[in-house]
Amino acid sequence: MFVEVVILGTLVVGGVALYAVNRVARGARDPIRRCTIRDAEEGRLVRIVGEMKADQESIRAPLSGREVLAYDVTVAWTQYNSDEVFHTEGEAVPFLLSDDSGLLRIDPCAARFEFEVRTAFQGGFLNALAPRVVEYLKARSIQTTTALGFNVGLMVREWVLEPGDTLAVIGIAHWESDPSGVPTAEPGYRDTAKRLRVIAPPDGQVLLTARPERHGE
Repeated sequence: MFVEVVILGTLVVGGVALYAVNRVARGARDPIRRCTIRDAEEGRLVRIVGEMKADQESIRAPLSGREVLAYDVTVAWTQYNSDEVFHTEGEAVPFLLSDDSGLLRIDPCAARFEFEVRTAFQGGFLNALAPRVVEYLKARSIQTTTALGFNVGLMVREWVLEPGDTLAVIGIAHWESDPSGVPTAEPGYRDTAKRLRVIAPPDGQVLLTARPERHGE
């Protein structure tokens, strides 16, 4: 079974769904039940958990050099045991998510990511950053040393999502006709192929999260 998830647009739903998604994004206790791709109910707030797989392409994380499906990089000043983030960037490509009931295609352009895996690089007075990190920062006009040649206190973090990672997709389920698909019912009775779209509530976003506590039971 192949079902496509397209994360685009919005669907008008009740305030309960919007409230629940926003609570999850803020880190509140998650009330959303986990379901399979096949069992997602129309118009319901769903959580689908599966394994990430590459679709047509992958990208290279700029610091670790790993082949990934999504990454996020932050750069922060470090002083007195605190960080002040002043630069962020990220990229993601469409990918597949599989569970025991089917396969989803996810376009992440309108979604919010929560990453779990990260690599950190810290520079300071007696601690020079790795050459590849310095090269990355200089390409973005970020100074790594002072006028006197001392290392600037910086914390550079890279979060990534790779093929094989477990990910939860949280949003509103919407089934629609799929003209390019194969009907799954007997001819003459609801014989139009269907695909699943996961859509953000009004003023919200679909959540793509790698955090185990979000995956539910």
